[in-house]
Amino acid sequence: MESSLSQCVVQAVGRSSEQSSLVYIRWNQLHAALTEAHRKHSVFADSKKRALRVAKEALRAAEGYIHCQGQARDGDEATQTCEGDVADLQLQWQRAIRLQDQVGTALLEAWASTSAANEILETFTNQGLLQDIAAAAAIHPEPTRSPCPAFESLVQVAYRHGVQATDAVLSNVLTQVLVLHAIGTYQKKELKRMKLEVTGGTASSAGVSQAMLALHAVASNAALGTEALHVTARALDVVGPALCPAPENGACAGTILKANSTEPSIMLTALKPGDILLQKNPVSMVKACLSNPPSNPMSHMDLKMEHSKLVAEKSESRHAEPHTGEAGSSIQSKLLEKLEQMEEEIREIHSEMNEMKSMKKEKVSSVGPALLQSEAAEAANFLHSLCEGDCLRSFQQKLEKGHQASFLREFTGWWIRRDAESG
Repeated sequence: MESSLSQCVVQAVGRSSEQSSLVYIRWNQLHAALTEAHRKHSVFADSKKRALRVAKEALRAAEGYIHCQGQARDGDEATQTCEGDVADLQLQWQRAIRLQDQVGTALLEAWASTSAANEILETFTNQGLLQDIAAAAAIHPEPTRSPCPAFESLVQVAYRHGVQATDAVLSNVLTQVLVLHAIGTYQKKELKRMKLEVTGGTASSAGVSQAMLALHAVASNAALGTEALHVTARALDVVGPALCPAPENGACAGTILKANSTEPSIMLTALKPGDILLQKNPVSMVKACLSNPPSNPMSHMDLKMEHSKLVAEKSESRHAEPHTGEAGSSIQSKLLEKLEQMEEEIREIHSEMNEMKSMKKEKVSSVGPALLQSEAAEAANFLHSLCEGDCLRSFQQKLEKGHQASFLREFTGWWIRRDAESG
């Protein structure tokens, strides 16, 4: 029973830390217990089918014997035939009884495996396994060519992705819990029908009940609760760079928060935008950068190396053994002329680079008072207009006003209400 949840946990362990490794280990233990419960239930179900088939054959043998007894008055031959039917009937019923005993044994073993799986589920649920699995939920936003939305809209997109990812990963757990509940309920009815006594009559439902309560709590907190802001922040760190990537030029990194209206080449960015949601005044998380810094096709060291190389070649050409004849002299003259021309071009490139460096300094200096040299002030103004001085409280309230629908939350809520009413 290899579910997609196992794949998700494997990916989470590959991405992160020791905490995720513990999640993976505990899930493997639970997964093994669930698999064993399913296997034992399948053995029980197959045994029951085989016993029913043999019981039908025995019933047909009994009907044949009754029919034979009705014809026994016709003569000795009919009586001998009936005696053969009696022997066959005895064998058929003995086999049916033996298989019925095997069904009882298989049912008891299946019930024991189901109870063990429920106990492990209850233990790991109480240890917070479902919360840890939800925290490891993978988010895969699709990059878009649409314009980067405003930061508040980007937060709502991340919120939606976070809730959907939580629903997706925990829906796999929900499926296994429902299957475990179904086989436990069926086995309980069969135990009662076959009049088999077992200890721990409530063991098959305790783990399921705990898991349903935990699933509802996790889904509710992710969609509307104390955890919603953390779910959104985790999602924003993935969604932000995918939908609003900062230019990859070495000066900017992470997610674009806001472009400067008067100077489009300057923008506010955040390497981990999710941290903005989790702090009251996260000024230090916001950075200003130039989106289009002057290009630098060749470094100063490269130019010096090329220049030294040309000077050496030029010197070698001048001191080399002269070519004989008029043609040889002409070739040497042209070679020296070409080397001098290349040397002049390198000097011009070097001069242009110095000018560009000077222009870049002037550019940064000119916008510095407005932005680059006043990062904290600019970031503070941006965050104040966005959060009104308290980002943690502001975004918490915004998420509470427009919460994302969660199927998992609605379904588990209905299940818990129904379970309480049935008492």
